[in-house]
Amino acid sequence: MKKQSSKDIEDWDRIASGYSQSADPTNNRIYNMFKDVLWDCLGDVKGLDVLDLGCGHGWLSKELFDAGAKVYAVDGSSALTEHASRHVYT
Repeated sequence: MKKQSSKDIEDWDRIASGYSQSADPTNNRIYNMFKDVLWDCLGDVKGLDVLDLGCGHGWLSKELFDAGAKVYAVDGSSALTEHASRHVYT
């Protein structure tokens, strides 16, 4: 199983740039379908420490950050977390 996990991470690193550009949260159909339920469940996150595990390119981290949370974003793909750190918290 570990061997496959390494391959998965390599694949995410390889496609990170294209994926990050195509997964704009403002036009994200899936996010738009569940955002009301998500925020109803999360409630007010202002001032909270939040872990976004599997953050990908950081779209949800950005939403949480903009809502006032202190966000810790983690992902297996270093290429995706690099994108998140460059584009999310600017």
